[in-house]
Amino acid sequence: MTPAGVHSVLASYRYRMLIPLGVLKQRGHEVKIIAQNPDTGRLDSAIEQLRGADAVIFAKNDLWNVNESLLAAARQLNVATVADFCDDYFGNRDRRGEHYLVMAMRADAISVSTPFLARRIAEETSREATVIVDPYEGPRGVAKWAPGRQLRALWFGHHVNFPGLQKSLDVILSAGIPMHLVVMTMNRPDIVQWCGANSAPARDCAVEFREWSLEAMWRALHDCDVVLLPIDRAHPYYLSKGHIRVVESLWAGRFVIANSVPAYENFGAWAWIGDDIAAGLRWSVEHPSEVVARINHAQKHILATFSPQTIAKSWEKFLKSVRRGRRSSAASWEP
Repeated sequence: MTPAGVHSVLASYRYRMLIPLGVLKQRGHEVKIIAQNPDTGRLDSAIEQLRGADAVIFAKNDLWNVNESLLAAARQLNVATVADFCDDYFGNRDRRGEHYLVMAMRADAISVSTPFLARRIAEETSREATVIVDPYEGPRGVAKWAPGRQLRALWFGHHVNFPGLQKSLDVILSAGIPMHLVVMTMNRPDIVQWCGANSAPARDCAVEFREWSLEAMWRALHDCDVVLLPIDRAHPYYLSKGHIRVVESLWAGRFVIANSVPAYENFGAWAWIGDDIAAGLRWSVEHPSEVVARINHAQKHILATFSPQTIAKSWEKFLKSVRRGRRSSAASWEP
């Protein structure tokens, strides 16, 4: 709890829960968050909090047994149940993958963050999922493209995305553009060491580690010239990831150069999305006026499509339909 309200360092909690729920409260709905302590072994308090609710959304967490027990309790209480997914673990042959299938098959309805995930769920369960995308977060920045002698680049994200940058650094530097690259993520010794080891004065490249926080990310976006988002496409997990790093960067007024994943492809008119990050860097340096124009057009689209108000209305419409009893057909799968 912060002076501004409930906060989480986990992006999925903010985008899939805290931001839309805040707007739903403003729209007159009664909303509460049930945080279950797995160490107690008791669900009495959580079940009591479910009583009388119209719907309960099971957001991303690792309390697999708790989730499954609470979902069963909610159904007994005639509370509509929603399983919300923003990651693809459906191919995992382990307890996590089993849990994802259990929740997807037993919940009354399914919500997901990307069309790719909706297709994956259809493949694995033959059930339909409703796509509700993540909202933007933070202040809108002025579109800017005015690099100096050394391009100020930023990579930010959860550390699970870091292998994409590791594999792509040589490609990035092959553009031959002097660069100061800020790497912003969780403070992990291996990442800090990698940043120090890959600063290469001979190639006019400085790599600086900065620990992530929401405020630090806004400052870094304000200070940088461009955001680089290389992706390790060899790992299927990354193909399900959402658009939020692209949206946040463009909303902050900074150009994005990224490898292609399904959620990024719709931004090809406003960012540089492709296989060769170095080619994107060279294009941006050669087309400064178009870079600024693309950012401005992107911000208009983001305001109309990804505002917290727009996304909350999508949740509102979806939850009302779930409560009216629009249940998917299969809900009896057993692990």
